[in-house]
Amino acid sequence: TALYGAWPEALANTTAIADRCNVEFKFGKYYLPKFSTGESETPEEGIVRIAREMLEERFLQLKRLYGPAFGDAKVKEYKDRLEFELQVITSMGFASYFLIVQDFINWAKRQGIPVGPGRGSGAGSLVAYALRITDIDPLPYNLLFERFLNPERISMPDFDVDFCQDRRGEVIQYVNDKYGAGSVAQIATFGRMNAKAVIRDVGRVLELGYGRVDRFCKLIPEEIGITLDKAMADEPRIKEEMARDDALAELMRRAKELEGLARQTGMHAAGVVISDGPMEDYVPVFTVPGEPGLITQYEMKMAEKVGLVKFDFLGLKTLTVIQRAVDLVRASKKADFEIEMIPMDDKKVYKLISDGHSVGIFQLESAGMKQLITKLKPSCFEDVVAVMALFRPGPLGSGMVDDFIERKHGRQEIPYPLPQLEPILAETYGVILYQEQVMNIARELAGWSLGQADLLRRAMGKKDAAAMAKQRELFAEGADKNGVDPKIAAEIFDLMAKFAEYGFNKSHSAAYGLVCYQTAYLKLHYPEEFMAAIMTCDLDNTKKIVRYVDEVRRMRMKLLPPDINRSHLEFDVVQKGVLGFGLAAIKGIGALALKPLIDARAAGGPFKDCADLARRVNLREVGKKTLELLTQAGALDCFGMARPKMLAVVGDVVSFSEEVHAAKNQGQRGLFEMGDDGGASDRGADLSWELSVVDRRVGAPTPEWLKKEKALLGVYMSSHPLAFHGEDVKAFGKITSADLLKGLGKKVTMVAVLAMVNERLTKTGKRMASVRLEDEHGAVEAVMFDKEIPAAFPDTGTLVVAVGSVDERYDGSVSFKLDRIVPLEELRQEHVRSATVRLTPPFKRTARGSEVQACVQELNKHLEAHRGDTPLKLVLGYEDCHVAVSVPEKLVNLTDGFLHGLNTLPFAATRIDYLLYQAARGPEG
Repeated sequence: TALYGAWPEALANTTAIADRCNVEFKFGKYYLPKFSTGESETPEEGIVRIAREMLEERFLQLKRLYGPAFGDAKVKEYKDRLEFELQVITSMGFASYFLIVQDFINWAKRQGIPVGPGRGSGAGSLVAYALRITDIDPLPYNLLFERFLNPERISMPDFDVDFCQDRRGEVIQYVNDKYGAGSVAQIATFGRMNAKAVIRDVGRVLELGYGRVDRFCKLIPEEIGITLDKAMADEPRIKEEMARDDALAELMRRAKELEGLARQTGMHAAGVVISDGPMEDYVPVFTVPGEPGLITQYEMKMAEKVGLVKFDFLGLKTLTVIQRAVDLVRASKKADFEIEMIPMDDKKVYKLISDGHSVGIFQLESAGMKQLITKLKPSCFEDVVAVMALFRPGPLGSGMVDDFIERKHGRQEIPYPLPQLEPILAETYGVILYQEQVMNIARELAGWSLGQADLLRRAMGKKDAAAMAKQRELFAEGADKNGVDPKIAAEIFDLMAKFAEYGFNKSHSAAYGLVCYQTAYLKLHYPEEFMAAIMTCDLDNTKKIVRYVDEVRRMRMKLLPPDINRSHLEFDVVQKGVLGFGLAAIKGIGALALKPLIDARAAGGPFKDCADLARRVNLREVGKKTLELLTQAGALDCFGMARPKMLAVVGDVVSFSEEVHAAKNQGQRGLFEMGDDGGASDRGADLSWELSVVDRRVGAPTPEWLKKEKALLGVYMSSHPLAFHGEDVKAFGKITSADLLKGLGKKVTMVAVLAMVNERLTKTGKRMASVRLEDEHGAVEAVMFDKEIPAAFPDTGTLVVAVGSVDERYDGSVSFKLDRIVPLEELRQEHVRSATVRLTPPFKRTARGSEVQACVQELNKHLEAHRGDTPLKLVLGYEDCHVAVSVPEKLVNLTDGFLHGLNTLPFAATRIDYLLYQAARGPEG
């Protein structure tokens, strides 16, 4: 009343609402719809029948895969395991859950929607494998059902299902349609005011200005879960700014008070709940205006507590990559290719992984993972499964990873505390890596059931002292009954407890290991299809496209530039070793705008010229901006018109096209084309002729236009800026990105484009800069540390000379440590004493008159605009001789602009043959 006394009606309404509420929650009960199989049977009868039938179908697949090795004994083993699992599932009341999950998964598969092989402990269930919920056979890899569903501890099973990222929404819609929109809801999340968000919010309220707050906010280190206190401790510049600026100090004080509070409501990325009646009978719900479907007002854990069962519909892009690659393989190379039937013992696949060529391979792309696999060198599928479990902070920090590697390669003895543990620990070289191994050890030594062993695994994972003491006592009793020495039993229990801190779910590792192996197999055996698929799936991520283009070049494949007369919307396979750039990957262009162009080309063949394009496609639908971007990206180079000229006439082209198609719509065929009557619009005829003229002299785009191309594609495709600097490379570059390893142990210089700079602090608080350098041969990542880092780096896109030392990394790649990085222009002006430029004039040596005079005037104008102090000699190159041109007192400034401008002079097809440099000393100095 003291706070809200001014609004008595609000208090009265709140009381009235509270009086009308009468809600009672019943915990421990699940409100799941009963699944109908369409037969006169219960869900329990239905799952038994369906699982048995579908296991028989799996047998056909397994016999194809293993041949005679999969005989009657194996069949009996599978059937016995299935019956055991079915008994547990039906007795625990989870038949409907399994049937619901298999229903929407198998529906998705029938629609051609890629579905993952499984994730989490569910991959340990043979029933799930039979029902196609998972696609990894649990028996060969000793995956345990009890890790997923423990008959001695009733808890709801939880399948996390990966779907194709692009089509996941279709599966959710299917569930909505099947069970009713009122009984399906997505789960709410609450966005919190984390470190950066709270700084920006408070700064906005305090009206400190966007730029000021943004600069301050960027000082907070990029670290998941970082707090303001930790940011201040890790980044001293934050306190320095606060000391200089009282307003920023006040901003930080208020931000720390609000940090961590809920900021807004969101929607869980994957969680969906399905109830056996109206959702609002169980939880409060809300809707988003304009969006379909309900959203719970409870977060995930609270929704589960009140009896709702969560289903995770996760999006995994790698599944889309695999499906696209498989489709490409089937279309061109092997019509009956099945990714499920690939051999799992392909030594070349394991060598590819061991060599660290892991770009695009699922879960293996990070630098840390690359380092692990090149040291471990997986040689079988079990090793790949182990990699998934080893690459985590716990194992990496405990030293067990090093033990694993040393034991695998025979450099360290493999200890087994007891002989009977060897079958359990052999695949991990004596290291307890998986939770399932803890369970198997307890079963082997203490004689426990796997259900009881799972309780031990849970207690160890939670570090519950009381539960652990009880489990220790029970384990000792069981081991003693089995004749195990009490002292050894105690040591083994302590060993299990230690490794349980790092133990991982093997079922999850195996499922993701399978996806990893599948991507590696495709990359090795079908490299063109795989790289085209993965680049297509990242069309809108230029940074990743750049990385994949680097990999395509490393694999010695060719990537054709975008071409409106050849390219598709997606990246495609042109032929063996050749890929095509996808038009939809051009930044700023959507697939919708390009569709009329692609459709017209498919119907009538390639476009003859720009006028033909304008006649066949109403370019108003495509848009002027799209045509401009296509021009800058080089996709219209096929029309033989220089990019500046093409860009200048784009507006006229669109207008011409509009008039042509307006006339066609009115039945006035031939208004802008020569018809039977010979009539034509003068303007239309003139423009049509101009657009159809092919300039055979058009060469590579100038550096200025290459920059535009790079901005749109992420990479240089039609040429490279260094193509205009051959003599610069000769004078200042002693090595290229392709042969850096030849400079091992030496100080080297490299002429390149500065493509990227990323500065950060090391763990010791020192500055470090990651630098990407690109030349005509490829790219290299380099680093600079502390005192070598310049006060200000050149702008990205600048031509530079990089000086440094080269080392070889663990995986055979190059480590380039820079001592100095200098703009090429600056170095050229400092070291070049004189230059000789050769030009090719558009006239014969005997020519006279206005043409010659005009060309000379343009040349003199260019020289005057770039006056400096470097002596210049000009040589005109004719077919039969070379003539030196006297240019008394012509001293020029050898800037990039001067050199690039020589290519725009009216000397037809002007070329710089070479620049003769005489450097006073090398750039190392």
